[in-house]
Amino acid sequence: MTDLWTSLDRIIADAPDANALRTHGLGPIAAWRLRERNEPVPPEIERLALGAAYASVTAVPLLQKVVDILQEPVIVLKGPEVAQLYPERTLRTYGDLDLLVADLPSAERRLIDAGFAELMPGKKIDGHHHDSPLGFGNMALMVELHRDPGWLNWLTPPSDSELLRSAIPSATGVAGTYALPPEHLALFLSSHAWRHGPYTSLIHLIDIE
Repeated sequence: MTDLWTSLDRIIADAPDANALRTHGLGPIAAWRLRERNEPVPPEIERLALGAAYASVTAVPLLQKVVDILQEPVIVLKGPEVAQLYPERTLRTYGDLDLLVADLPSAERRLIDAGFAELMPGKKIDGHHHDSPLGFGNMALMVELHRDPGWLNWLTPPSDSELLRSAIPSATGVAGTYALPPEHLALFLSSHAWRHGPYTSLIHLIDIE
């Protein structure tokens, strides 16, 4: 794994500006590597790192709120589950909690009744793997409820019930939350990155590695 960070040092050093680091999700890693060498962190990179730090401290309270309302198992697909694979959980930024639930319409209705709000109600797509993101109060992190993880359409993926049966306790430590086993998670991340890109952001390749 040391080779990974050494290679990233070269990529970060060659980045034209902080915006390029932001595009590839490398801001928090850049700040961490500079601190490891006792070098100053430019303010624009520090701001990128603060976003990841914010996510890391607000994810668990928001997830706890969701579970308290739903009172049923949920699978945390990305976000804090991926962040915990890094040397420090503040190195992976994310803006939402992707949660796999057994009955999306029912779960969404209960969350909205409890105070969550649809953030993009006019952008629902029938049959899409997740619905409009939900927000709660002034929290910046969103919640995306998934009816399935969003596999590539040419795959023959496991069913949601199979995923729930093989799930392991979530790294968040929130009771009632689960995660995909490492081998399933790697395949899901590979599929997800291909679906949304494909592979146009370096952070997705780092996740898989």
